[in-house]
Amino acid sequence: MKKLTFVFVFLAIFSSSSLPSKISPDLQIVKDLYSQGKVNEIKSMGVTSPTKEGNGEYIDVLAEFYDVPSADLLSKCSLIRKYPGSNNFYHLRIPISEVKNFEVSSSLKYMKLSRFSKLFLDKVREKIGIENFYNYSGIGDIQGKDVIIGIVDTGIDTSHWDFWKGSSVPRILYIWDQTTNGKYPQGFNYGREITMGDILANPLIGTDEEGHGTHVAGIAGGNGNESAGKYKGIAPSSEFVIVKTTLSTPDIIDGINYIMNKAKSLGKPCVINLSLGSDLGSHDGKDIEGKLLKDMINYYGEEGNIIVAAAGNSGDMKIHYSNTISSTSSVTATMRVETNIQNEADQIYIDSWFDFTIPGLAVEVKVTTPSGSTTGWLSFSTSSYSISTIDGKITVESVSNEYNGSGNIFIMISDSDSTQIKEGNWQISFRTTNGTTLIHSWMLTSDGIYSYFNNGDNYYTISSSFLLDDVITVGAFTTKTNIKSIYESNITISSEKFFKTYVRGYNSSSYGETTFSNLTNDNICYFSSLGPTRDGRQKPDIAAPGALVVSALSSSSYATIPFVVDEYPGKYKYIAMMGTSMAAPVVTGITALLLSIEKTLKPQDIINYLKTYSTASPYDSNGKSWDPAWGFGMLNITNLLQTLKSPTNLIWLEGNVLRFSWGINQFNIKIRTDTQDSVEVCLYNVRGALIKDLGTYQIYPGLNTIPIKIGENDVVKDNVYILKLYSKNGENREFKVVVLR
Repeated sequence: MKKLTFVFVFLAIFSSSSLPSKISPDLQIVKDLYSQGKVNEIKSMGVTSPTKEGNGEYIDVLAEFYDVPSADLLSKCSLIRKYPGSNNFYHLRIPISEVKNFEVSSSLKYMKLSRFSKLFLDKVREKIGIENFYNYSGIGDIQGKDVIIGIVDTGIDTSHWDFWKGSSVPRILYIWDQTTNGKYPQGFNYGREITMGDILANPLIGTDEEGHGTHVAGIAGGNGNESAGKYKGIAPSSEFVIVKTTLSTPDIIDGINYIMNKAKSLGKPCVINLSLGSDLGSHDGKDIEGKLLKDMINYYGEEGNIIVAAAGNSGDMKIHYSNTISSTSSVTATMRVETNIQNEADQIYIDSWFDFTIPGLAVEVKVTTPSGSTTGWLSFSTSSYSISTIDGKITVESVSNEYNGSGNIFIMISDSDSTQIKEGNWQISFRTTNGTTLIHSWMLTSDGIYSYFNNGDNYYTISSSFLLDDVITVGAFTTKTNIKSIYESNITISSEKFFKTYVRGYNSSSYGETTFSNLTNDNICYFSSLGPTRDGRQKPDIAAPGALVVSALSSSSYATIPFVVDEYPGKYKYIAMMGTSMAAPVVTGITALLLSIEKTLKPQDIINYLKTYSTASPYDSNGKSWDPAWGFGMLNITNLLQTLKSPTNLIWLEGNVLRFSWGINQFNIKIRTDTQDSVEVCLYNVRGALIKDLGTYQIYPGLNTIPIKIGENDVVKDNVYILKLYSKNGENREFKVVVLR
């Protein structure tokens, strides 16, 4: 019989009177494992991987300090990066042995272990009404000219001609490769910067072994050079600043900073695409990453600095569980582990959050393995608990979070000695000894393990990484279910995880059609993550085409052969992919078009613009103004073409849903114009009868805000209306709007 080792640490009660922890729970686990000499277990953790530097083990952290950290503390770090806009935020690489010294420092406010994010156009251009965009009479050059598209991803294939003007001038201005060493970018002390001059000297210098970043860049701004324009992206005259990231959170935030700084130095607006994220975290944007990103946006200014993020691909995985817990009854999340390929080291993480501001609240947790081993009910604060069983090792950390007043219970289930994580039902139970609260749990597994909550759901699964109001969050819907590929016969598959090979060495003598059976045209993609956020905010903002999307294929990547398009035999320059990773750059490209007209647009301007011109509003189909999958509707900018007859005029509302309540009876119309004009605003019912003349307003060159007031006694009930604008200069506009009181 296998000998079991039980390690117990008895802990103080985890109650709302506990002081906030100064380090994140996963960092606490790393610190404790290091003190036990278990460095290999730290390296096997999927949350981060320490790097070997000198004689010690180092980890990357995000840290906020109350004041400038001491020179003695910083002298221990091999990487020190202070973020702009604040004297208090740092990206540090520190020895694990020094975590305890940082923790006891009076200058430290909070320190969080770096986590790794995961990666989440033929039909696209047609579906969103952009096919005629570039031939529209009178538009001029509004293809993203003088706008920087920033891509933080897996790199870019600089030899792909879709990112060149002709064959002589690259459209990629800078690449920061964080994964290798070389000449550092100014202001940073790691990675390698590649300039346009470097690309001209060696077009093969930029690589993308994953292929993800190249595909994303092609959707946002590829010019279709390799396909005679057929697979042109959304903003083909834009320029690129690329960050090939390690996917760790501090490096991603460094990448955002790098792009915004480059755009500022060039005097150009920028839109940054983030087709990556994490299922772990607070899911409310009120964490150290959210605060840091908000500070950075404020530092560079909201005008002309836009961030677009993919919603995530966890919409069908049941990685979320929530329930109300109290002292009268416990609740149990049943986690089913169905597949364990038994890699060298596996982990499952369960990240649970609850409101910790309730007076006297005390929460307990219990983990039960498939064989019946149990931790018993644990009441604790910030010290570790671990137990090794025949089904795997269980480690539990609990902290109160500095930034959002929430409690955070972090559970890691991992291989124990020679024992793999056991398949079957694992039970995670919660209760309180005092008070009532709502608890949310999310799950993340290492490769080789398939697990889900039997009694879970798919709501609240929007990626936790960048959930700010000023970040545009994009879900995905389907516009294409099949392609002609270089695979040698017709094939129907239900998962993109088919097989991959190196495309340069692949030869095909015949071609077939690949059909994806899980996709339905014009429906939300089955994988698109659902909202809302944990604090109840409405995310995603919009849904854009995310399957199947044809875009640039990196020549240095391994590709899923049935998804490589066959139209250019032997060239293998384009591939179809799917994911919210593909939907986000559609919105990124559209944002670049708008910024090329008005470079001072702010994030909320772009969000409201997209909402105003969305179609197939969920309100029309199911009576709601916002939907957890679609957001505020399906992106379709066909009507935008009418706006751009005169490219100097942009007109939008605060979305296609106007909400009124007692004391709030006003909405704004935004108009960007180059000429002085007067505009009459009228409200009609859907049958064309005038409900109310809302007044005539003067507008002037630049951005104008027209406040429209609806009186308490006006007969404007919950319904669908037509809002019409009549311009003295002869340009009229109408919008379908939903009024909710």
